[in-house]
Amino acid sequence: MVTEPTILSRISDELETYPRGGRAVAQAILENPERVLCMSLVEFSSRAKVSDPTVLRFCRSLGFDGYKAFKHGLALELGSIGREGMSAETRGPLGTSLDGMVAWRKLAFDMLMDTLDRGVFEQAVELLSQAKRVVCCSQQESAPLAYDAIARFTRAGISATMQDCSSPDALSAADLKAGDVVLAFSRTADDAAIAKAVNRAVRRGYGAVAVTVQGSHLAQSSAMALTLRQIDTRDMHKDMSLWVAQRFVVDALTLATSRLRLNHLTER
Repeated sequence: MVTEPTILSRISDELETYPRGGRAVAQAILENPERVLCMSLVEFSSRAKVSDPTVLRFCRSLGFDGYKAFKHGLALELGSIGREGMSAETRGPLGTSLDGMVAWRKLAFDMLMDTLDRGVFEQAVELLSQAKRVVCCSQQESAPLAYDAIARFTRAGISATMQDCSSPDALSAADLKAGDVVLAFSRTADDAAIAKAVNRAVRRGYGAVAVTVQGSHLAQSSAMALTLRQIDTRDMHKDMSLWVAQRFVVDALTLATSRLRLNHLTER
């Protein structure tokens, strides 16, 4: 069985065939492929001492649409975001070096966040800024996100409470009051119970924001859904990256909400 050459092996094998600029790009990649994952196009071009177009041409010669696509391919090859089947020798550097860990965190974060609708985020902030109370709703596996949100909203002077939504009967009339806004969390597509609870609250006239993943029941509910890319949370690296990304969304929501709320108070 003939195996397809890896990106790095292809670059190494073809090094002497590249023109001067392409060879400089290749040498910079081979010198420290982990560091490439941490660099923007401008940073890498500067390191290789070539122009941005030279880097882009090199990436396209390898079959990639551009520099970002090349970095995704390189990250997968290095095992930096959990690709299966890589040898221990190949995965080793990223498992032990700080640069490697930073690299795959950054790349995985970008991939998770690129599905989040910025317009929906602004709508969610506007809704939360008008809430008398934020009711954080979660299932067991997403409870840490809810508690984190409560702590941050409370620190910002915004009333926030916890509601276990493991049952579809949650968020009943006894759980919600006028002026409440529901902030619901889920980390997997297996979230039918919380989606039903949130949908019921929305039908009764309460505002709701969801922090979830693509394809989840919660994403398809009538809440304003801030959806991140769905990943296999059985992979430790991917699961940890999802925690980082969702906690960032919590940080962004609470910070933007507190600032907008302050602006509203100042205008009165």
